[in-house]
Amino acid sequence: MPTDALNVDSAIYYLLWAIVWLAPGLVTALIASEKRRSVWLWLVLGVFLSWIALVAIIVLPKEADHRSPAPEGTESEGESEQAERTDRATDNGEPPQS
Repeated sequence: MPTDALNVDSAIYYLLWAIVWLAPGLVTALIASEKRRSVWLWLVLGVFLSWIALVAIIVLPKEADHRSPAPEGTESEGESEQAERTDRATDNGEPPQS
């Protein structure tokens, strides 16, 4: 058997391997970034679990934004002190201090 045939066969093998395993890993990572999920985690899951991870990330909902405003009445200590000084200054007719 000529060596050229082996090179072509091995090239086809690696191309198919890349299509079956690496492509879903990259697509999974792209979808994960759009859904605000861990890109590196889903890249690894996509490479090892291939199409299973791709279906899983498609089904998962978009990650919620964790930077929501603080509920009323939960001001930090510095903010409440600043508000008290402003209130006292306005009660006395003085301009507020910053």
